[in-house]
Amino acid sequence: MTLYQEDSQQQGSENESGTRMNWIPLEAVVEQWATFGGTCFSYPALMATSAVFSAFSFETSALRQYNEACSAESHGAEIMVRALLEQVIDDLQQASSRWISTLYWLERFASGEHHTTLTLDTIRTHFSQTTEHLERLGLLQQQVYQACALFYQQHGMLVDAQVEEEQE
Repeated sequence: MTLYQEDSQQQGSENESGTRMNWIPLEAVVEQWATFGGTCFSYPALMATSAVFSAFSFETSALRQYNEACSAESHGAEIMVRALLEQVIDDLQQASSRWISTLYWLERFASGEHHTTLTLDTIRTHFSQTTEHLERLGLLQQQVYQACALFYQQHGMLVDAQVEEEQE
């Protein structure tokens, strides 16, 4: 297996197995959430903004770790690749957790105050985008799990359960 470095500017670049990794550029989404946080000054809205920026941080870290794993693989540093891929998985799980928290705080914000139609539309848009990001991260986690399993198998770090039973 060969890991391919990802650029967050590319949307879903393809790896050698033809699978598109679901990394996306975050800049535009970050700007939307910065605007939301700058215009909605309530406790739940600011908590949602805080949670989403934490999610962005973890996803950015996951992408950086993934690219480091690709580089380490090209240098034959198998143990380092393993550790980095496990960190990618952890970072993506943390990002997903923050997106779930964002949904909670958006719901609290929507139900806690009287809002204008414009504000309600903004909340709906952010709620929808949050759900989409959560779904995308779930798929990305699965892709990284698959890449890990394949890497482990190819480097003798993961033994098929059937092979283990035959050896016993």
